[in-house]
Amino acid sequence: MENAEFIYICDGTIEGLLSAVYKSYYSHENVFDIIASDDFQSSFAYEYRNITTDFKQAQKVAYSIKSKISRQAFETVVNVWLTESELRGHHILEYIKLGFKKGRDVDCMLTQENVAFMQMMSRKVEFEVHRFLGILRFSKLHDGSFFSSISTDYNILSLIAEHFSQRLSEDRLIIYDEKRKNAILSDRGEWILVNGIKMGEVTLSHEETSFRDMWQRYFEAIAIKERTNKKLQRSFIPVRYWSNVTELKKELQ
Repeated sequence: MENAEFIYICDGTIEGLLSAVYKSYYSHENVFDIIASDDFQSSFAYEYRNITTDFKQAQKVAYSIKSKISRQAFETVVNVWLTESELRGHHILEYIKLGFKKGRDVDCMLTQENVAFMQMMSRKVEFEVHRFLGILRFSKLHDGSFFSSISTDYNILSLIAEHFSQRLSEDRLIIYDEKRKNAILSDRGEWILVNGIKMGEVTLSHEETSFRDMWQRYFEAIAIKERTNKKLQRSFIPVRYWSNVTELKKELQ
C-alpha cells in the first residue's frame, strides 16, 4: 500500500528491537512503531510486519549507536525499551534517527518530544534499579542456594543481575520477577536470564526461618512507637515495594 505506515513486531528482546531498527533503515518503509509480540493488537490504521531477530544485525545497530551517538545513548535505548511503556518503540526509533544526524548533542535537545521522553523514562528505570540494589533481600533455601522474589514497575531484571552475580559470586542465586514470570539464574558469578517460569512454593532453610523471625523481632524492638512516621517511611520505600523487604512484610498483613 502506497504511503502506508508500518508497525514492526519483534520478540521483545533488546536484540529483537535492534533487529527491527536495522530492518526499518534498510527497508525504507515508513515505520511508525516497534512493538513486542506480547503487546500486539491489530489496527486497520497500520500495516504490520514480523521481524526475525538477527544477532549480527542487532550488533551492527548497537555499534552504530555507541559510535555515532554515544554509549550513554545506547544505555538510554535499552532502559526505555525495558519500561514496556506504550509507544516506546516509536520514541526509540525517532531518537536514534535524530541521534544519527546530531551525534551526542541529541541528548541536549530536550525541546524535542522524543528526546524528552527518552531522558525521562530512562531516569525512571535508573532510579528503580538503584532502589532495588539497596532493598533486594535473599533468602537461603533448603538446598543452600539463595532466592529473591521481586515485583518491579519496569523490566529491570537484566540490569541488576550483574551486580548481585558478582557480589555473591561464590553462591547460587535465583532472582524471580513475579510480574513477568522471568528469572535470573546465577552460579558462581555466571548468570543467565530465563523467561516464562512458573515458580511454586520455595522451601526455606531452617536457618533462614530462624533468622527472619529474629530480624523481625529486632526491628520491632528498636522501633519507638511514639515516633513512628508511616508517611516518612513510605517516602523512603513505597508500599508497593514492602513485600520485597523482610522487616516490612508484616506491615502488609
